[in-house]
Amino acid sequence: EESDAQPLASSGSPASEYFENLEIGWIPEGFSCVDSTFDRFAGFENEAGLSFTISLSSKDSVLQVDTEDAESIEYLTINGIETMRVSKNGYINSVMMDTDGSVFIRVWTSAGISVDTNEKIAKNIKYDV
Repeated sequence: EESDAQPLASSGSPASEYFENLEIGWIPEGFSCVDSTFDRFAGFENEAGLSFTISLSSKDSVLQVDTEDAESIEYLTINGIETMRVSKNGYINSVMMDTDGSVFIRVWTSAGISVDTNEKIAKNIKYDV
């Protein structure tokens, strides 16, 4: 019935239906996936039109974070990973920079989603290097 299921790698199954090595441990109630590219990006939305995305990029990628005119830029640690959190125009963009694994994990939430919810999504992400 699932025609778009990911083929299993010889080492076993992907960590989730969206990423090879990243597991989304918590999705806020009422949200469902509306767009995804395997191992790069997953976008979620609820009936009220609020949305969030989780994206993964490697050290070879160019990471752009819009900080111009941001209301706040914070540096914190989430699950032992250095994180930059930018709040701008109601949007919250948390970028976890795992320098050991050389990956960037971005949790972007739309206006109307709290900082606490953004952080809870980020804290519940499990990434296996």
